[in-house]
Amino acid sequence: MKLKDLQTINETLVDLYDFAAANCDGDESGIYEEMSERFSKASDIIQAEKFKNYLKNEKARVKRKRK
Repeated sequence: MKLKDLQTINETLVDLYDFAAANCDGDESGIYEEMSERFSKASDIIQAEKFKNYLKNEKARVKRKRK
């Protein structure tokens, strides 16, 4: 995935999380807690993918410089 795609996914996740936080004030079903946990895992995965892409791009930049 491209960095732009990952950023779009991350922004969508944040918007969804904000929506859930705003609408779960009196929620006793546990949905908010479960969603918070999944949001955290998804954010970690996205950050790891971004880091992999940054490394790949940096390696390619260094390789181009050497030529």
